[in-house]
Parts: sequence; structure tokens; C-alpha cells
Amino acid sequence: CTRELTITLTTDELQPHYEKAYKAMQPKVNLEGFRKGRVPISMIKKMYGKGIEADADQDLINDLFRNYTQEENIQVLGTPTLKNLDKDDKGIKYIIEFETLPTITLKDYKGVAIDEPVHTVTDQEVQDELEYILAQNGELEEAEQVTDESFVVKLEMAEILEGGELSESNETDVYLADKNILPELKENIINTKVGDSFDYTPTAEDANPNIKDKNFKVTITKIQKLTPAVLDDEFVERVTGGRITKAEELQDEVNFNLQDEWDRKSRELVENQIVSTLVDSNEIPAPEQLVNQVLTQMIQDVKQRYEKSLEQLNMTDDELNAQLRPNAERSVKWELVRNQIIENESIELEDYDIDPIVEKEAKRYGQDPEQMKKILVQNPNFLTKILSKKVIDFVLDFAIINEVDFETHERIED
Repeated sequence: CTRELTITLTTDELQPHYEKAYKAMQPKVNLEGFRKGRVPISMIKKMYGKGIEADADQDLINDLFRNYTQEENIQVLGTPTLKNLDKDDKGIKYIIEFETLPTITLKDYKGVAIDEPVHTVTDQEVQDELEYILAQNGELEEAEQVTDESFVVKLEMAEILEGGELSESNETDVYLADKNILPELKENIINTKVGDSFDYTPTAEDANPNIKDKNFKVTITKIQKLTPAVLDDEFVERVTGGRITKAEELQDEVNFNLQDEWDRKSRELVENQIVSTLVDSNEIPAPEQLVNQVLTQMIQDVKQRYEKSLEQLNMTDDELNAQLRPNAERSVKWELVRNQIIENESIELEDYDIDPIVEKEAKRYGQDPEQMKKILVQNPNFLTKILSKKVIDFVLDFAIINEVDFETHERIED
């Protein structure tokens, strides 16, 4: 919100500051007929008085404004502006305009109703993942024709442009047993031989938006038969570098990792619900300066992700701005809500919040934990991320949890 501060000083209050400014200037003044630093104050006043006093006014006002905001615990956004200045023989009057974080009173954030998606990994999911691992470590043999899904096919895809011309082709490898392959593409590839080509138009709802409904010329350039590895103790020991030696242990680890991934997805969806619920239930103004800062960073992040293929982004800065602004506003509003909860509940970071993450990162990079901790705690983003998690955990401790499966959750969200 926008606030104003009026500062009034009499001539008597200003005079000591002016005298101090003249004395500070004296050693710097060079004037013919005087040694450097020996020019009389009266002459300095006559020659440079207005400029020196104007600078002194500005320095004094800056000091008074900074002291005021510190004493009142006011967080100023951006740079304050001088709205009005009146100066006469009696003194000076400044009116300073500045932006601050809005004062908010949160509605009850305890007892929030949350749908928690839950999923227990099935034996089939474990089997599918094991088959993927075996395929990744299988043997490839040149083949003449694709007869089933157990083939890896190298494709060249070129978009068919207006007039029938072809764009520059892109080469990619496709494993037909991969469940992420679009069925319509797989159907076209089955029974093809090296050198065969076909026209292809992705129309499936889950097709990549960058290629959906476009026309392509697809050419088969290489075919390889994939024979998956055999799941036995010898394979397990080799593929894990001796970390695991039994096939059953690999199955258990796959099960654990898959469950961990489902739990991570659930946590992410729960966090999004909490953020949305608390932001939407509180009427919070998003300061424009903060929104613009977040928006600028978002745009930079998008451009960085598309750095090597900006043409695929196919959006102007104005279009990016319009698309990302709602997310930037929501991000700022959540930051305000989060900070208010932190203040209300006196939430602070403790060593037990930080140390497990530090130890994990130290192990990951082979570093001494103490040294890693010194590095990480210097990063504000690292600490903010942990503090945000602690706020979410606090809200969850008081939340009303309703467990649902992922499909039910998606229907509710839709």
C-alpha cells in the first residue's frame, strides 16, 4: 500500500547539519590564493552554499526516513519518492511517498479442509518398472522390419509446410514398448522397414502441444530388435555396482522408489491446495512492485528453458507477461500469507530443520557436512524453501484431511 511521511524541520534544527556539511567540504575546496583546506567557511557558504545545503537536506531526510522505518518496523518496497518540498526562512517541509507491504489479517488458517490424494503401488507397477530397467540394459540387434513392440526405431520427422515443402527434419529414437509413445504413431510404425515413410498427424489429447494437429513426413532410418536383460542376481549386482546383490532386493527398492514418487506427487498437490485455499480465502492486495519483480524472474526462467529453441516458445514478451502475471500475483499473495503465519506463530528455523537436508546434499556431492552447511545457509532461497515447508507442515498439523484416490482428486480439481 502507498503511504506518506511528512518531515518538518526548523531553521534552528537544520543549522547544525549545515555547519557539519560545510566543515566536511572545507578540506576538498581548492581556491586560488588559499592553501587547500584553508578556504574560510564564510567564503565556501557564499560560493557553494545552496548546493551544500541541498545535499545536506537530502542526507538528513534519508537518515530520518531510514530511522523512522526501522523504529516502526516498516518494510519499504522499491525507492521512496519526494512528493513535495517546501523551504523558506523558517525551515523545510518534506512529504515522502513510499510503498509498503500491506497489513493483513488472515482468516483462520487452522482447520483447513484438504483432499489428500493417496496411492499404494501395485505389483503391476513394480513389474512394469522392472521391465523398463531390463529393456534399458538389454541388447540391440540390427533388423529389417518392425514386427511387434520389441523394437527401437530411429525416425526422421519433417513438418509438411504449405505447398508440400518439408521443414528441416528432426531425428529421434522410439522404443515401441514405451507406454509414453502415442498409440497412433505406434500403429503407423508396426510392419515398416528401413526406408519406409508415412504421413502422420498427432491428434491425441495428450500429444505434445508443439506438434499436435500438425502434418509430418516420417521416415524410418534404422530398426533394431531389443532383447531385454534377464532379471537375476548377477544382473542386479552388475547394474547397481554391487550395492544390491539379490533380485528381490531390487524389486523392493523399485517398490520403495515408486511409492516415494507417488507420495511426492501427493505432497505437491496438497501444498498447492493449501496455497490456493489460503490465498483465495483472504483478500490480499499484491503490491505491484513485488509482482513485477516476480514476473520478470518468471519470464527470464521461461526464456532460459527455451534458450536453444526460442522459436518453439512462439510468444512475444507481452504475451508471456499476460500469461504469467496471474501466477506472479498468486506467488506474491502466498508470500504475504506465509510471512504473516510465520509472524503470528513465531515460526523459526532450527538446526533439526536444516541438518537432514545438509547431510543429504553433503553425501550427494561428497562434501563435509559442516562445510556444506556453511555454504547452504548463505543462500536465502535455500532457507526460504525450508521455512515455507515448515509453514505448510504447520497448517497440515491443524488441517482436516480427507483421503481420496488420485482420479477422484483430478475430478474434483476439474
